[in-house]
Amino acid sequence: MKLAFVCLNADASDPVHATTARWIDAFAARPEIDHLTVLALRAGPVPPRANLTVRTFRGQNRIGTLWNFYREVVRALRTGVGAIFVYQTGPYPVLLWPVKLLAGVPVYYWKAHPHISTWTRLGAKFVARKVFTSTPAAFPLALPNVVVVGQGVDVARFVPRPSIPLGDLVTVGRVAPVKGLEEMIRAVARCNERFGSRLRLDVYGPTLSEDGAHAQQLAELAGSFGRLAPVTFHGPVVQDELPGLLGGYRAFLNFSKTALDRSVVEAMACGVPVLSTNPAVAEILPPDLRGDLTAPADNLDAQAEAIHRLLDLDDQRRADISAALRRLVVEEHNLDALVARIVGELDHVRAE
Repeated sequence: MKLAFVCLNADASDPVHATTARWIDAFAARPEIDHLTVLALRAGPVPPRANLTVRTFRGQNRIGTLWNFYREVVRALRTGVGAIFVYQTGPYPVLLWPVKLLAGVPVYYWKAHPHISTWTRLGAKFVARKVFTSTPAAFPLALPNVVVVGQGVDVARFVPRPSIPLGDLVTVGRVAPVKGLEEMIRAVARCNERFGSRLRLDVYGPTLSEDGAHAQQLAELAGSFGRLAPVTFHGPVVQDELPGLLGGYRAFLNFSKTALDRSVVEAMACGVPVLSTNPAVAEILPPDLRGDLTAPADNLDAQAEAIHRLLDLDDQRRADISAALRRLVVEEHNLDALVARIVGELDHVRAE
């Protein structure tokens, strides 16, 4: 079949959106996909394939962008595209409503974020034939067309690697309020205060312009704790460097208030023990690991104790946890298997 893939940014060099390029490559690699046409608001380098075309539709203003979007959709349909897959965000499912009605082309949607906007609700309910998501908590709408398929991590790239020790605690992601960085800083400070430790937290990820004030508040908060909360903000890191970087830390913190962050699953794939307050993470963990790897989101002392307990595990228990996390991701959350499940759910593919 010929498939169109709609996204915000197709750019393997972008520290925030590099994963989108991996999704594109995984879709194009499927034997069921004769040709993949990517329609992106912005685009940079993506892995080249003979059956892949990338087109952009960003205009000089909103009207120009909307005009370009529909022009590129029509252009794709004329090449024989039989279905459209919308990746993650934007108003595109709703914008594709007339395409579905007039051309009869099915629209599919990947959405893994618990915040449900009006655009999302309308697109999921009235436009998308199926909505794919990572976990039940990642798309909390009770709709019959929601299909839970797990998260997608490149398990050939994110592997356990020997690394020079870099520190105790690490987290990766945008510096934004929903990532729970303030709570992490407070938890590390409380842990150091209660247990006499000297744990450090290293934060890797970009700060978008709208989050600049929040980043400054975090720096001031860390400074107010002095030696109790040593935090270093390293800025964005290229995804190719992440596996080796993650392997240099004893544990990965994830206090996100969003869905199942890909970064925490990438850490698991690298065999790095994680500690999370996010229910979406607890949702995918085997019951025997939840006691070691989760903490309540509203209890600072419990978070501090969980950090101390995780870093105080003996070598054998740490090795067992690392192996179990790696196995979990390989079996249930690897990107190639996820894309295969999604493609298998496309009605047009099954009909052929």
